[in-house]
Amino acid sequence: MPAYEFRGGKGTDISVVERPVEVSHFGTPGGNSISACELTCALITSLARNVSQGSQSLKEGRWDRKLYTGEELSGKTLGVLGLGRIGREVASRMAAFGMKIVGFDPMVTAGSIPNVEVVGLEQVWPVADYITVHTPLIPQTRNLINEASLSKCKKGVKIINVARGGIVDEKGLLAALKVGNCGGAALDVFSEEPPKSPGLLELIRHPKVLATPHLGASTAEAQVRVAVEIAEQFIALNDPDSGYQVTGAVNAPSISDLREPANTPWLTLGKALGSVAAKTAGDVQSWTGYSVNITTQGELTRNMRFLKTAVLSGMLGASGMPTST
Repeated sequence: MPAYEFRGGKGTDISVVERPVEVSHFGTPGGNSISACELTCALITSLARNVSQGSQSLKEGRWDRKLYTGEELSGKTLGVLGLGRIGREVASRMAAFGMKIVGFDPMVTAGSIPNVEVVGLEQVWPVADYITVHTPLIPQTRNLINEASLSKCKKGVKIINVARGGIVDEKGLLAALKVGNCGGAALDVFSEEPPKSPGLLELIRHPKVLATPHLGASTAEAQVRVAVEIAEQFIALNDPDSGYQVTGAVNAPSISDLREPANTPWLTLGKALGSVAAKTAGDVQSWTGYSVNITTQGELTRNMRFLKTAVLSGMLGASGMPTST
C-alpha cells in the first residue's frame, strides 16, 4: 500500500523528500499564500513608520514623536525577489500604496505581470528602497542577500524576509545595519529556529530590526485552508473519481495526469521506449554516468511531465527492478 506524508506549509525544504520512492510527498502551496503576503505588507509598512519602536517607546513612558518620524511608501521602489504566488500578491497590494514595483524571477518574462517591471537581479539592488524575498531556499538562493549585494543597494535600503531563513545572510545583514548600508530589516524567518546563537540574537535585538517568530502562516484562515487542501488531496489519492485533483506533488508526478485515461497510450509508449533504452544501454551496473533525455514535439506533448516517470519505469523494469506508475 502506498504511503503518504502530509505537511502543511509553503516550502519543501522542511520535508525530507530524499527517501525511497514508495513515499510520495505532496504540499499545500496555496494554503498559506495570502497570510504570508499580508504579513509581508504589514512588515513593510511597520518599517516605514517605525511602528514597533514607537509602540515600545510609549509603553516605556516616553513620547518620542520626532525620534520616530518615518517615511511615506508612495513613490518608493519595492524590489520583489521571487514572483510566484506570494510575490505577486505582495506586488499587487504594495502597488496600491503607490510604490513602484521592480521584480526578479528567472522563470518570469518581462511584461507578464501588471504593475511589475521584471528586471535582472543586478538591476534590483541599486534602485530599490525596500527589498522583499519570496523564493524557496535552494543552493542558488542561499545567502542571496548578503554583505556584497547590500553594498550595491541604495544606502539605507530596508530588507524584508518572510520566506525562508538562510536566504538572507544574517551576519552580512548585521554588518550592513551597523555601518548604515541597511536602514532596517523585518525578519519572520531565521537560519536557526528558534534563534539561540549569539550572533543571531544580536541581529534580532538590533534597534532597526523588527523580528517575529515565523508567523507567516499563523492565521486561523491559513490553518483551515491547509487542512482542507490536505483532506481534498487525500480523497483524490484514494478515489480517482471524487472530482478532487492532486496538486502540490513534491517528489512525484501529477497523480491526476497518471490516472487520466487519455494519457494511458502515452504511458504505455513511454514505458516501452524506456525498456528499449535500458536494453540498449546494457547491464544496469554499467549505467553510471549515463543521462536520460526525453524529447517531445508538438503542442499535445508540451505538458506531459508524467512521461519521465513512464520512461524511467520502463528502464528500471527492464533492468529487473520492481516499479510502479
